[in-house]
Amino acid sequence: MNILHLVEAASKDAELIYNWANDPEVRNNAVNNEPIIYENHLEWFNKKINSTESIIFIAYLNETPIGQIRFDKNNDDWQIDYLIDSIHRGKGFGKEIVWEGMKIMNKSFGNNLTFTAFVKADNIASIKVFRNINYLELSNSIIDESEFLNFIYSPVK
Repeated sequence: MNILHLVEAASKDAELIYNWANDPEVRNNAVNNEPIIYENHLEWFNKKINSTESIIFIAYLNETPIGQIRFDKNNDDWQIDYLIDSIHRGKGFGKEIVWEGMKIMNKSFGNNLTFTAFVKADNIASIKVFRNINYLELSNSIIDESEFLNFIYSPVK
């Protein structure tokens, strides 16, 4: 039986996340498409894992890391950024990772969190993930000549 679980990222995960983040498809779907320089990544990563405004989880399928999800505090909501290792894409893990991450965040910070996501308009897989979890689509944004869909998940208060 395959069990998916999330573990908060630690210093030892810097290289793993760096390699995932530099995957060509991940770079293509990011706001900034340029390859990431390792030293810059380390500085960014250490800042994120030591911040109370950001939380990164590594997703494991049994004992194998298959992706990551990050939550960044943005005013009253948490912005989601996630990725799946290339060999595990197309298997439905995106929805599971986002849903599990949301559950952990709600347990940690209260059950009425609002989550947002910005997804490149041609990233069909991620658009399906957020639609399948019943995120609402807001107006689209143009960032550096690329169209992004804005999603929000807000509990009834």
